[in-house]
Amino acid sequence: MGFHGLKKIVVKPFWQTIAWVLLILGIGVFAFKTLMATAPKAERKPTEKIPRLVEVQKLERGTHRVSIVAQGLIEPKQLLNVQAEVAGRVTLLSPNFIPGGQVRAGEVLLKLDDADAQLALKTALANLDAAKARLDLEEAQVRTATAELNLLAMDLNQTEQDLVLRKPQLSQAKAAVQVASAAVDDARLTLKRTIIKAPFDAEVLTRTVALGAQAAPGLVLGTLKDNQAVWVRATVPSSELSWLPSDGNQLANTSLINKSASNHPKKQKSNFCVKDVQNTHDTCANARLLAVQPQVETNGRLAQLLLEMPPKMMVNGKSLSWLLQQAVTVYIQGREVTDAYRFNSAWVHDDAVWLFDSGRLRIAPLDVVHRAEDHVLATLKQNDEMGSATPVFETASNPPALDVIVSPLGSPVQGMLVRTRDTLENSKAPENTKSKKADAP
Repeated sequence: MGFHGLKKIVVKPFWQTIAWVLLILGIGVFAFKTLMATAPKAERKPTEKIPRLVEVQKLERGTHRVSIVAQGLIEPKQLLNVQAEVAGRVTLLSPNFIPGGQVRAGEVLLKLDDADAQLALKTALANLDAAKARLDLEEAQVRTATAELNLLAMDLNQTEQDLVLRKPQLSQAKAAVQVASAAVDDARLTLKRTIIKAPFDAEVLTRTVALGAQAAPGLVLGTLKDNQAVWVRATVPSSELSWLPSDGNQLANTSLINKSASNHPKKQKSNFCVKDVQNTHDTCANARLLAVQPQVETNGRLAQLLLEMPPKMMVNGKSLSWLLQQAVTVYIQGREVTDAYRFNSAWVHDDAVWLFDSGRLRIAPLDVVHRAEDHVLATLKQNDEMGSATPVFETASNPPALDVIVSPLGSPVQGMLVRTRDTLENSKAPENTKSKKADAP
């Protein structure tokens, strides 16, 4: 069988295969470069800065009172221990002499058995009568001796004449009368002390004696609290003492108080106003400053103020009495600060405020005059942190209101773009007008 039926296989040289591969690669590279060179290029647009939306509060410069809030406790103006001065059995107790009872000045609280005192008074009176009788007898003898001396016409010196006229005996009789009279006064005083009365209008705090009990001198029978006034001992930082009102206890300007002290009671009408910390009513009791204590308290090292006020306060038509050791809050209206701004504490950031200035944020440092719990009284510094001079509105005779940014900002930067709702609405108005004109046929 032969090989004439088979096709002849032609094998190309190796270099031809390499040439074809290189040709194909070259065509592909050329096509890629041509496409890249002729492809459209995207133009990069600049990033658009969108102003931050903020809330603005207008604030005017004016006169404000420094607000001081102090904490204190109610103390009695007078606290008296009722004590027995003589011994005796308790024979009478006043129905008002009970804890919480009200007694008037001169009202009898209790009586002691006065039998011994009555007997001592009778004895003293009898001794006085006897002494007076002896004095009368001695005076009669002196008159007789004087008559006899005149009849005898004896020449005696002064000492002999005094002895003859019984002057020593007369002086002794007079002294005996004085001693007996003093004994009567003492017996009457002892009898008077068996009746114990209230020295002033008071409220009974305690009673430690019962009917029939035996009282001894110095024994405490009860405790009375003065009912005319109470004291308040309040504590404030020592730095606040210089801000205490210079007009003392005079009535303050009510409108100025309500404007400058939002945390103070609206019905405060004096420089010192006391309110129970547990009551939610808006009524406070007017008080007056008695003195600044000469030493600080031992615990907090705070200065102490002593105030006086009425023992009761009218709340919703009811008379409420202050209780001893009752915790109170004292609202103090201090001296006036003129030409200052009153910033809410939440608006102040590291002794600076954020201002809306022609669509940009201005961080304005403050000169703090007084810092209260909920607000800060301050003025703008003469130079801000960027070194720019104080704006015109800070030095003008009639400064306009500041536009204070009151909304929070995450990362405030000096000069950043900001906008308010008013500016946003004003910018939208022309766009709406243009769109209406475009839609018109």
